[in-house]
Amino acid sequence: MANTQETNIPSLNRALIFLSMSIAGILMTNAHAEQTDLLSSDDFSFDDSALSTPEKNISWYNDFKTTLEHSQTQVPGDTQRQQTSIRLEYESAFSKGWYAKIDSRYRYFWHEDDFADREQGAYGKNKWQQAWIQYSQDACVSKLGRQTLIWGEVEGTFATDIITPFDYTEQLLTDYSNIRLAQDMLVGECFFENSQAQLFLIPEAKIDIYQHSRFYVPIAPTLPPIELTATPSTEWGGRYKWLGEGFDISVMYAKLYGNTPTLIIKGTIPEVDLAHFDLLGVSSSIAYGRLLVKIDASIRNKQLISQTDSTTDQSDLAVGFEYTTSDNHAINGGIWATHFHEREVVKRKTQVLTLGWSKTYLNDDLTMSLLGNWFSSPRFSSVNLLSEYQWDDYWNFSLALGLSDVTREAEDLLIAPTKKSLTFGVKFEY
Repeated sequence: MANTQETNIPSLNRALIFLSMSIAGILMTNAHAEQTDLLSSDDFSFDDSALSTPEKNISWYNDFKTTLEHSQTQVPGDTQRQQTSIRLEYESAFSKGWYAKIDSRYRYFWHEDDFADREQGAYGKNKWQQAWIQYSQDACVSKLGRQTLIWGEVEGTFATDIITPFDYTEQLLTDYSNIRLAQDMLVGECFFENSQAQLFLIPEAKIDIYQHSRFYVPIAPTLPPIELTATPSTEWGGRYKWLGEGFDISVMYAKLYGNTPTLIIKGTIPEVDLAHFDLLGVSSSIAYGRLLVKIDASIRNKQLISQTDSTTDQSDLAVGFEYTTSDNHAINGGIWATHFHEREVVKRKTQVLTLGWSKTYLNDDLTMSLLGNWFSSPRFSSVNLLSEYQWDDYWNFSLALGLSDVTREAEDLLIAPTKKSLTFGVKFEY
């Protein structure tokens, strides 16, 4: 498996964010002045002698939210995760048509955490999860900055949902959005009467993160280990969606890099490379009362074959469903199959089976959710049951139980689940 190291925002992106926030401050000031002029005009006046209301506090810091969180995962006889984080979020519609959001999170890995053990000591890590500015006019929207982009319909499968890589240093319990890795990109979208059009551009694409240090793999006793990492370049693509009565269908094309580096052999020299390929995909969802049927399909070319210098085409198909019962049990599931066109590659029929469930209780203060997965190669299965209780407006408590069946070939995977785990979390928001 591979890993990369979370890097700081490039200088260009820092400049863009600083420029965006400067514009935001100017526009916010202008917006406040416009509000003052409106209230003082002849077209908007009233007698407030009999009514006194406190002045609304419109200070910019009211748009901030801070979250303190601690989570700990226990496995039989050991502590697997022990992390404390502080998260700062800001979002504001600061002027007509303009909206901005910043989401930054600093995590501290205590010495008993597995990641700290790999780093040979406790350490901290900051990550910009979102940092973008958006402008909308009429039926079109453009968004610039650090963000995620999800293509596809079937939850937990990745036939077409491969633009956004994963950060596996984050813990996956029952929500895939928790481990998605935001990228610096420009996204434009327009909405028509029965359709939507979308384009995106990523100047410097990212790949999956497995740990925060460099990851080397041994090649042979006489050869030095090789770092399993790569640096992709520009990604771009577009999607067009038609909306009908009870259904939708999307077609998409993108020029992408693989999210995971591959070890290849050129002659007798081992190298690390990334697939650079064209993706052609289609997605659809069809509603039958409470049942929603979903389909994703794609074709990718130039997929690298591990430990060779050959490439192959790849076809993917995912079929899934969502169903909500009369008493609000939400159930979803999917199956994802992959076919390689090259005979030298082992054909894997079923790659992933996924099943999810969620339900709220106690006036929506208690949320129960479940996520189950089965992987065919390397073979392992897992199920997580999560309960979250909102104590009041500030405190949230969570408890998760994880069980898995891991084969010997999957035990060394950095993403393979532990056979038994218990995760406790406490969160304070203000």
